[in-house]
Amino acid sequence: MSDKISVPHPHDVLSGRGKIINDHPGNQYFRSLVKVYKPEYVMACRDDKPLFSKLIYNSIQGLNPPGRFLMKEGKEATLWTDMGERKSLDKTRQSLREDAKEFAEEVKAGKIKIQTNVVQSFYVHGNGHANVNQKIHIPSFSSNGTEVKQNNTNLSN
Repeated sequence: MSDKISVPHPHDVLSGRGKIINDHPGNQYFRSLVKVYKPEYVMACRDDKPLFSKLIYNSIQGLNPPGRFLMKEGKEATLWTDMGERKSLDKTRQSLREDAKEFAEEVKAGKIKIQTNVVQSFYVHGNGHANVNQKIHIPSFSSNGTEVKQNNTNLSN
């Protein structure tokens, strides 16, 4: 955990509930990433699923300034603290799992298309081992899911 933060910046992902949290730009961006990668995530095998949470986490941290996953310590708290990588990845995995069964059924029925190729991007020469040092294209999306810029990231970050 790091220093206390009084004012989160727009790239931060805030933990919590309510309109203020939902409307925060960092949370909107986070949800847009989840929305884009979820179709492939729900169809991926169990061993490949961690790639998606790490990809989203690194995409948030790859912004300028870097996005952080922040939480308040208690209901009456006014300051934010960094959740750290483990809790941030847990939050990301939970978002990807939300309504996964229904989502997978829609993908199978062709109602939702898989528009990413994360798993194949991470595997090198079919040897079955993820190459987390490989530079890959990570699209950035607006809250409505349209691509707005290009970003490259390294999964070992």
